Amino acid sequence: IAYNNLGNYYNFLGLDELALENYLKSLNLKKKIKLTNGIDVSLVNIGIIYDKQGKHKKAIEFYNEALIKKQEKKDLQGIALCYENIGVAYAELNNYEQALNYLSKAEELFQRLGYRKNVLKVIISKSTLFLENNKDAKAEELLNSIKTELLNSTDLSSIQSWYKTYMEIEKNEENYKRAL
Repeated sequence: IAYNNLGNYYNFLGLDELALENYLKSLNLKKKIKLTNGIDVSLVNIGIIYDKQGKHKKAIEFYNEALIKKQEKKDLQGIALCYENIGVAYAELNNYEQALNYLSKAEELFQRLGYRKNVLKVIISKSTLFLENNKDAKAEELLNSIKTELLNSTDLSSIQSWYKTYMEIEKNEENYKRAL
């Protein structure tokens, strides 16, 4: 647990190599002493670092291993988060179908759990995915479907992502004043 916490600290500081080193120590020690509790957390954290480093295939390996652990524990929130992470990693690899598949699974599960903030985040990720695949109308439709709710929220990170994605649509349509 201490190694994992150190990994979190280094991750927060942007020190990816030190974060990864400590996450791996945490995972290896848990496996060595046969501590099953928390292995899924270590796996997700390692995946996050690999994603940040642009090693998306490696990240997906760790996310999938974490997904199995979360499914065994019936941790629905953890399963949804793994789906989201896997979807985003596939998007980074330009694997549109897989990305959309996993993001849709995440959205559905977050919806069932009543985690609206997470649903909104996933919808923004899906709209970005559509935008990157020249489906601007579909991206705009998704963004408009959550506009009022999101812009009345206090989730500044998601609001910023919403505006950034919408700006890209406007740029693609050569509405530069509107994009500004």
